[in-house]
Amino acid sequence: MTTLTINVTGMHCGSCEQHIDKALHDVAGVHSSRTSAKTGTCEVTADEGVTVESILAAIAHAGYTGAIA
Repeated sequence: MTTLTINVTGMHCGSCEQHIDKALHDVAGVHSSRTSAKTGTCEVTADEGVTVESILAAIAHAGYTGAIA
């Protein structure tokens, strides 16, 4: 497993955090995510085979912009 920190823009509140965590939960191989609107980051723990692109795509699909920290 690997842990990635993603910078996320566009978050404002706890609902934003939950929306992103739900989107990441749906990505195969993602085990957990902790998103913080306060810090503007998301920490994702996933299997080695999960690509950064699939994580960023899930964040984008949720309506936010992500970039590897």
